[in-house]
Amino acid sequence: MAFEFPKQPYSGKIGTTTIGAGKGALTLGGEESYPFYVFEGKMPNPPKIAMEIWDYDPSKD
Repeated sequence: MAFEFPKQPYSGKIGTTTIGAGKGALTLGGEESYPFYVFEGKMPNPPKIAMEIWDYDPSKD
């Protein structure tokens, strides 16, 4: 018996945006599932931008 991931229903879709033009253009978005759930839906454009968000001020430690 093959293992099947339990799937979460998701009706949203991320729109696509293109930054730049020509060979250096970046196309972002287009996902049809939860972030990084490539086993549940399409992820036509892999991530190209990343950031880190702090929920506290680390300078106060």
